[in-house]
Amino acid sequence: MIECAVMKLKSRFGKCIWCTNALRPRTPDAPDAATDEHIFPARIFGAVSTPDCCKDCNNRLGDTVDIKILADERIVLAAREAGIKEHDLLSQYSGSGLDSQQRPARYTVKHGRFRLNPTFQDQGFRIGLINGTTFTPDLQNAKAKMTRLAEEDASLQLTREQISTCVNDLFEAFLAKGGKETVYCPKLKQRLQSGAGPTHITLEGDYRPYETQWAIAKILYETGIMLLPPEIFAKVGSAFDQLRRFVQTQTPGVSILSYESARSNADRCHSAEIHVCGTSLHCSVTLFGKLTWATVFTVTEQGQPANLEKFELAIRNDFPFGASKFAAVLINGQNYRPDQLC
Repeated sequence: MIECAVMKLKSRFGKCIWCTNALRPRTPDAPDAATDEHIFPARIFGAVSTPDCCKDCNNRLGDTVDIKILADERIVLAAREAGIKEHDLLSQYSGSGLDSQQRPARYTVKHGRFRLNPTFQDQGFRIGLINGTTFTPDLQNAKAKMTRLAEEDASLQLTREQISTCVNDLFEAFLAKGGKETVYCPKLKQRLQSGAGPTHITLEGDYRPYETQWAIAKILYETGIMLLPPEIFAKVGSAFDQLRRFVQTQTPGVSILSYESARSNADRCHSAEIHVCGTSLHCSVTLFGKLTWATVFTVTEQGQPANLEKFELAIRNDFPFGASKFAAVLINGQNYRPDQLC
């Protein structure tokens, strides 16, 4: 494999491959200026980029399509299995899962750390009650002590508002049950420490697995339009037009890509592969060496079945091992450099 930190493909069209508008020279504030568009999203360590994309399309697709990859729990879990730490992928999100003892727990990811949401336990303290009531000073002292201990625990990284809410909720639940003793337990902050990430992720929010297909179709379209030889692309271009329209319209419920998961990670890389043979065009994308999406198009010429010679194209994109990431383009089994792909 040819190794390079980032593989920058040369301009092929001089216009945006998405909106087809002419590109201006690189200008910071111009929406139609040329930018480097990562074929594999930068969010998952993309190392292959094309300059044939305007700033406006690049930003729009990054905000609406690329982000769907990290909204798919299958991809997040595959990354974890491949040795990628969560903070390398995610800045912040929340959900629920199982803690290290396989108990249900809610968690958040913030600043690259999984943290179990705080749960104050009833047995952590006692408040004195006399004839079913408590003296206000005792209640205030207990709340103040518990709040102070939580604020002093640097591992929690909770705001004062969060601590106050948790303490108030706990005291209300405890008082509803009725306390019996006047005891201030020294372990008021038990089970508040940060925990390991859950073994299974259930994302919060509106989870739509088919939305991942938009990002996969985007990878395939950019691979084909930038790297297929003109004579091949002229015959299979209608298939890539379908991929482009699918990404642009993002029509809910459309499914043109089948999905499967390997039992184990084959390689520490992403790949996009296009195979042309006879009347068939096979396209596939594999992420984190485990998850593969694939689709097949039938190729015709002037309404008749095509008879195309065998052609194979593949992009290999290693995701970081240590601090490095590499990419290579393989055509019919041979490595090519960007300057050979004009």
